[in-house]
Amino acid sequence: MVKTNNNNNNNMKLNSMGAVTQRLSKVESETLPYGRFISILFKAIRPSMGPSLTHLHVTAVFWAVIGIWTSVGVYGSSLVVDTLAVIYPAYMSFKAEQSKTYPTQWLQYWVVNALFFTLEFNHAIPDKVPGYFAIKLIILLWCMLPGKGSGAEVIYSIIVRPVLAFLDAQFTAAGTGDRKIVTPPRSQSSGSIFGDKKK
Repeated sequence: MVKTNNNNNNNMKLNSMGAVTQRLSKVESETLPYGRFISILFKAIRPSMGPSLTHLHVTAVFWAVIGIWTSVGVYGSSLVVDTLAVIYPAYMSFKAEQSKTYPTQWLQYWVVNALFFTLEFNHAIPDKVPGYFAIKLIILLWCMLPGKGSGAEVIYSIIVRPVLAFLDAQFTAAGTGDRKIVTPPRSQSSGSIFGDKKK
């Protein structure tokens, strides 16, 4: 009798854990970046791996492989990160456009992504910073997360918006002539910055 109760308790625990895992995988596939892709991958490989394989296992292995690949700097890590940085946000931007909602997060995301792109023009930064592509991927995945506290919102409001507001004020002032724009001083030996001699 005691064994039967123990077996029933164990079965109830396993069922409740299974229900929790199913709910978590559903939330993950609907909200987390690349969650739907991982769900498709999970459904494809589960029949061959058996019922002990969970959605969490597939998610952990997927991101572990990507993390190791990008942090070690194996050939192609730049391409992997750039691909992951574009596919999901492009899809979500498309979905926002289709639903006629204002895609604030995705506009902010693309500006942050453009900052990384600008940094990488100088190849010294990715080459000299250890694990640069892994760091970039972590930051961009944070920017893809939905809701308040998303990396796109935080980075945009703390860093990007103040800088762009300052530059906008400078450009506006230059166009209207309302404010004096600081220009570099001229050399005494020449009449202009191009080196024309004074007459």
